[in-house]
Amino acid sequence: MARAYRTLVMLGSCLASATAITALFIAAATLVGAYTWLDIAIGSIWFFTISFIVSLLLLLPRLKRMLGC
Repeated sequence: MARAYRTLVMLGSCLASATAITALFIAAATLVGAYTWLDIAIGSIWFFTISFIVSLLLLLPRLKRMLGC
């Protein structure tokens, strides 16, 4: 049970960081105002995917050390 909890905590933190970065992208694209809603939607999907992959690579080793996995 503890191992499943640790895995969920690690995955949740990676999802949270990817979502926060994507929210910053959407805010910046909206403030610029030169993009259509379709451009922003497609860009946010792409941005979320890339930032989730990168956050997994960067956060998982640190979180494993912190949680003692």
